[in-house]
Amino acid sequence: MHHLKGIPRSDWQTMTAARAMIPAEQMKRVQPHAELWTALEEMDRDGVNQLPVMTDGQIRGMLSREDVVGYLRALAGTRRLAWELAFRGCLCSN
Repeated sequence: MHHLKGIPRSDWQTMTAARAMIPAEQMKRVQPHAELWTALEEMDRDGVNQLPVMTDGQIRGMLSREDVVGYLRALAGTRRLAWELAFRGCLCSN
């Protein structure tokens, strides 16, 4: 979106997708094997909320900040629950 701010208002009604898009070779992107923390750091650094997942110049999918944060929260909750259950198990067996 940042690059669109420089377009004069008089051009808005005739703006095409081709003029508004960022060419694939200029897009911030992530490889399929990238770790989620790395992707999240790249989103922070580049000021974007999503990154295309690409290989060989082909988009394989989109990765959003919301999806990554949701996954990490769920993972943290699962680990916390496992720890609590293990801890309670230790207490109960004594």
